[in-house]
Amino acid sequence: MNPPALRATTSHEKAPREGTRPTRRGPSPRSGELAFAASLSWTLVFVAVLGASAGESPARTSLANPRVHYTVPEKPYVVLKRGALEAVVVDNRAVDDAVLPGHRAGYHGLASLKHTKQPRNLFVPAYAGLNFEHIHDGTVQAREVLFEPRNAPIELRVTDDHMAELHQPPTPHWGLESCLRYELLESDVIEMTFECIPRRDTFKNGYIGLFWASYIDQPESLDIHFRGFGEGADAKADWLRGITPAHGTLATHRALDDRREFTHDAAFPLELPFGFSRLRYAEPWYFGVCRGMAFVQMFRPSDSVRLTQSPSGGGRGCPAWDFQWFIDKPRLDQCYQLVMRAAYMPVDGPGDAEPVRAQVTRLVADAQPVASAYFPPPESQGGWRQLEQPDEIRRLAGMDPARLAELREWLLQSDDRDFAAVVIRRGWIVLEVERGNSARTDARRVASVSKAVCATVLSIASERSQQALTPRRMRFEDPAFLFIPWAYPLSDPRKTNITVKGLLNHTSGLCPEAVGAPNDGSWEYILGHTGDPRTAQLAFDPGTGCGYSTHALAHAALVCENVTGKPYDQFATEALFNPLGIERWWFQFYDGGEKIGRHPSHGLGMPARDLARIAYCMAHGGRWGDRQVIPEWFVEETAAPTHSVTTPEMRWKLNPQIFSHGWELPARHSVESGKSAAGIPADARYKPGSGGQLIAFVPSLDLVITRQTGSSGDWPYEEYLRRACAAVLTAGGD
Repeated sequence: MNPPALRATTSHEKAPREGTRPTRRGPSPRSGELAFAASLSWTLVFVAVLGASAGESPARTSLANPRVHYTVPEKPYVVLKRGALEAVVVDNRAVDDAVLPGHRAGYHGLASLKHTKQPRNLFVPAYAGLNFEHIHDGTVQAREVLFEPRNAPIELRVTDDHMAELHQPPTPHWGLESCLRYELLESDVIEMTFECIPRRDTFKNGYIGLFWASYIDQPESLDIHFRGFGEGADAKADWLRGITPAHGTLATHRALDDRREFTHDAAFPLELPFGFSRLRYAEPWYFGVCRGMAFVQMFRPSDSVRLTQSPSGGGRGCPAWDFQWFIDKPRLDQCYQLVMRAAYMPVDGPGDAEPVRAQVTRLVADAQPVASAYFPPPESQGGWRQLEQPDEIRRLAGMDPARLAELREWLLQSDDRDFAAVVIRRGWIVLEVERGNSARTDARRVASVSKAVCATVLSIASERSQQALTPRRMRFEDPAFLFIPWAYPLSDPRKTNITVKGLLNHTSGLCPEAVGAPNDGSWEYILGHTGDPRTAQLAFDPGTGCGYSTHALAHAALVCENVTGKPYDQFATEALFNPLGIERWWFQFYDGGEKIGRHPSHGLGMPARDLARIAYCMAHGGRWGDRQVIPEWFVEETAAPTHSVTTPEMRWKLNPQIFSHGWELPARHSVESGKSAAGIPADARYKPGSGGQLIAFVPSLDLVITRQTGSSGDWPYEEYLRRACAAVLTAGGD
């Protein structure tokens, strides 16, 4: 993410105005293509996309995202309300009115935080919470330099009723431009996003130290609570109570595996940043309790924050519950991003009470910030980031290295096929196992995994059609054969009742695999025009039964071609593969006679790492960076069955309720079908393919797994997913 230099606004406006910047467009991606036809009319393509995203977190604030619109209010503050919370976001000017009585200059962020259950401000009225306090590089500097965020001009920007930003132009000494965004979420949680860009080379020790403070107004206890490890503690994490006897003493708690050493002068005047305690945290969050309310601060593991506290930062009896973030080896004009969340919730008891800790832990499991807003660059530009050290796998990806080692052995022993498999959590490859196949470059046949890909591509076609961006409009509820002109005259009049959705969820009645017909052939054969009753006649009335059908997805590829006016392979490449940085694939083609001709079917080949991009996009709501690539409605609808059939699937006697839009729901498997759903989260989606091939994602775990063999035959697909899920560390740390 290397945004262009932005024009800085240094004055505070006296009247509301609107702000935005024009969108900057980069060069069009270039690609190279290699194609060949094999005996069964398969076409192989690999593409190096040179103009794709660099892979950092997507820009959020008006500093780096030119599409953010905002107004600058006349007053130096804005009151945000949502649900049970009321928050007042203020710039660093003094305020003394009914909303913010006695608020001092220099303190910005949340000047006030209230809850319907606690109308008193959590923070010291003169100061603030989530207040950007320090910029430093460990060198001795004057106080006004170390406290530069307090003193340099800040512009308040209001983006909507629930969100406001504080933009600070490049500061006088450090030259750091930044933007703080505070957003009230629906869940009574505040999300704070900080983005900054170093504009001058001023950091002598090769890092940027950044510090936030929250000054708490007279809590009953000055202490904070988190899970971690005490001095000489056993390996298992336990609850710890952070106690600091004096300002700067035992003040900063690092992660268990945070061994970073940041050079600083012996006379460095700030006591808190390097006043380390003997405690180490296991999970990136902590809380304190004040007047029957818990204030919880939660962080992304990848940001590697340090938790800091002072018993008197806000005055006698008013502690500061703080945190720090370091940017190592900063680059000029590079945008860096921190995301954290804060919750303010009623509790019944002190912070060391077990019911309170359990209540906070449950909230963190639901409300912690998205662990990874990361999207990988194409493999030719570095590809997926990867972890190999056990401590990093625990801290950054939240996975159990021992269980991943067991999974590696299980994968190797599960069959004797050549394969490539990857496990990705929070955007990190935590396990990659290859035997004969390369996860990066081997674009072997993925069998029925291509059904999920085809359904996903078709959803993009439908979405674009509703925006009048394609020659024809199509919804999944529409009759499918309206978009398959090559099929006329229809071999069975009941085909008029097949919907597009029915092609994807195996309720169409089109040539189920149970009837024993070959899956491949000419288009005349697929469309029922060769006299073979297995393809000419439906096995059941559409929507009344469930029969797993490869032929149905071949029909879906034709629907896509007719709706978009482009062959399926071309549209899939343009609409899905290129935006995700997928570089290697090939498509299966069927030949037809003079009337029908040659067209791509849904079948394809793709490396394991590139398959993971599709699952990762699905796991992130269809987004890739700041772009909605896959329609959000499609992602949501794949979480449930898309039909009402209850009779078992014809061939394997599977529970028909596992079938959605091309994707399947492994948590709905039944014992009667010989498959177990044990240990598989309810929101998991997957698509197995013959030969032990699999694509799967679990949004609630930010988990993606794939396996590619290019082979055929059965394999314990659910066990792979089950073992990967079991390797995810729980909120309790075990």
